Amino acid sequence: MKEMGYNTISRVTETWETCKRRSPKFEDELGTMILKKLFELQPKTRAVFGFAKDQEPVEGDKNTSVHAHTVVSMFDSVLQMLGPDTDLVQEVLQQVGKRHKDFGVSPSYFPYMGQALIFALKERMQDAFTNDHKDSWEEVYEELSSEIIKAMLAD
Repeated sequence: MKEMGYNTISRVTETWETCKRRSPKFEDELGTMILKKLFELQPKTRAVFGFAKDQEPVEGDKNTSVHAHTVVSMFDSVLQMLGPDTDLVQEVLQQVGKRHKDFGVSPSYFPYMGQALIFALKERMQDAFTNDHKDSWEEVYEELSSEIIKAMLAD
């Protein structure tokens, strides 16, 4: 895993923490936005989350909430570990990759998740989400997802 710059990590964690502070229902709101956009971009991802072809994520719905919280919690955990020591992050991402493989996630879904994540963050932050923030998120997400995909393809 390549080392990411201080400013990149700082912008990503700052954005994340700002989104968290803006709502007590952060996981439900952001997670539901991510799932909606993900399903719009790649409808095949619905099956991975146990949604029917025509079923939309609904904020507050039990099934949606479970998956929304899982997605957001996974990002939250990994983002808290970002820093100069990448060994622990790599170890966690390897475990995440193995779980994704067990769930039948296709590596081809990861770019869609990245797009959905950045879309949701932009929606939450509005004009405060600058091109620098977007670039930082793209870099960090690319690095994290690459490690997950490597673990999925191993063995």
